[in-house]
Amino acid sequence: IDVFGCDFGSSGYLVTVTVNSTTPLAISPFEFKGTYMNLATLYVPAGTKGAHQSAPRWKDFGTIIEMQAFTSNGINYTVTSPSTIEIAPNPSFTGVLNIPSSVTYDGTTYDVASIANNAFAGTGITSINIPNSIINIGNYAFANCFGLTTVTVNWTTPLLINANVFGDVPVVLANTLSKTLNTNNSKVVTLASTKISNVTLHVPSGTFAAYKATAVWQNFGTIIEQAVLPLTLTSLTAKAIATGNQINWATADVVNVKNIILERSG
Repeated sequence: IDVFGCDFGSSGYLVTVTVNSTTPLAISPFEFKGTYMNLATLYVPAGTKGAHQSAPRWKDFGTIIEMQAFTSNGINYTVTSPSTIEIAPNPSFTGVLNIPSSVTYDGTTYDVASIANNAFAGTGITSINIPNSIINIGNYAFANCFGLTTVTVNWTTPLLINANVFGDVPVVLANTLSKTLNTNNSKVVTLASTKISNVTLHVPSGTFAAYKATAVWQNFGTIIEQAVLPLTLTSLTAKAIATGNQINWATADVVNVKNIILERSG
């Protein structure tokens, strides 16, 4: 296919194709030749199904499905493939952000694979927990989150991210971040960045050195390994209180522990 710099002709039983252009790309009538397009599914951006159904070659796919946007447990998502979703912009999010590794929507379970550009920029996030299912974090995803105090990650090998993930946001809309631009918009205003030197980073056990040696992650003020210990619980009780749930525990092995995460043992 000329646009992508390769040729998908004679690819046999092609199953799915995902495109991200809101305007159908112009392609040669010979592209996808011999791929049984009538048996394949084409995923297109929301609102573009009609355009692709009318576009040369694209209309020949057997099934055309728009990549849906939906909200689950207070987080906005966009479907990016038959099995993956991306966290979409959540401009009003506040508090603790616990990102799940997978989400089930309309009968399909998707892996949460990426975080969009500007997804939580300028929001009131105080804490972030990122699963190892995330393979890409977009530009400025957590910029200007001035209340952020802790970030917990679960990759045993640090994910490579751009410095601007927690950095400055170039402001181009005055009504978005309450800044004034020149009338000709020739000036770009940059706000102060999220001060990750004041944020604590929690990393998997045994990975402190790797994160300390990796760009961006090494700039966190404090890096703490999450210890994985076999604990013997002597008591565990829980009850509902006015502000949420209260859990009390005691162990035979460890004392003076501020918090623990209970995981399945088998």
